[in-house]
Order: sequence, then C-alpha cells, then structure tokens
Amino acid sequence: MPNQKKKEIVAKIEKLIKEAQAIFLADYSTLSANQINQLRNNLKENQARLMIIKNRLFKLALAAINKDVAQKIEEKGIFQGPIAAIFSQADEILPLKTVAQFKQEEGKENPTFKLGFNQKQIYSAEEINQLIKLPDKQTLQAQVVGALNNPVYGLVNSLSWSMKQLIWTLQSLQESKP
Repeated sequence: MPNQKKKEIVAKIEKLIKEAQAIFLADYSTLSANQINQLRNNLKENQARLMIIKNRLFKLALAAINKDVAQKIEEKGIFQGPIAAIFSQADEILPLKTVAQFKQEEGKENPTFKLGFNQKQIYSAEEINQLIKLPDKQTLQAQVVGALNNPVYGLVNSLSWSMKQLIWTLQSLQESKP
C-alpha cells in the first residue's frame, strides 16, 4: 500500500512529465553528490531539471499519463540500475548539450543517456547522441535566416554590379587625367 509521501512524489513527477518538452533518462552511477548538484545547477540555468527518481515511482507516474510509452520503455529494459530523469522545459537539445559539456569538463563517462522521449516519439541512446551534435535552436534559426538572406544579397549585388563597374571606370579615368 503506497504511503502519502510516495503518492505526492508520483503526482509531482506526473506534473513534470506533462510540462516537459522532452524527458531524457540517464545513468548517473559514477557521479558524486557534488557533481550531481553541479550538473543540476547547470541544467537549471538552461531551463531543464534533473531528478534522481526511484524507477518504480517514475514508471507509475509515466503509466498514469501515457501507458503506451510506459510499456514501450519498460520493454526496452531501461529501468535497471540507477536512473536520473532530465526534464527539458524549453529547448529539447540544450539540456543534452549541457550534459555533454559537463561530461567533457569533468572527464566523466556518465551521465550516459539510456533513452529519451517527448509527446511524439521515443529516442534511443544513439539518436540522442546524434541530437547532441545538432546546433542549438538559436544557432539553427540564425543559419536559416542567413540562408534566406544570401540569395537576396546576391541578387542586390548582381543588380548593382554594372553600376559599380561604371563608377570604377569613371574613377580610373579621373585618376589617369592630369
């Protein structure tokens, strides 16, 4: 029989799952408490939250929200060993990059992503590693704006080329006269 405290924890996890853009499950077994707190603070700065949750409580909360996803994750055998859940509240990629940067700075192999999911799909560890290599949202937006701007810039430059050529010719004629 679950006690009141566990019911409150499950309700809190359900709320976090509902509010999250994406959720990533990772193994944190080799990290110290100080390193976990440092990672937690780094993620908090990037609108993400790290929680160490008992597997059984996380499964209960997830099953209450989406039984299909809970069943698929259970079939993959993810809930073996300690699990840290990273709840991304804004950008899905930024928390992944934060964890990757933390791993690089600390020289650690963990946290290692086991699985991730959002409202639309489940990501394997390999897919998460590919997502880490993507630029963040702001960089992608800047690249799109740049790509859209380049043809316009080229057109303006091409149209003004004959005018520039005439000006250069007149300047060279003026410089050549005594």
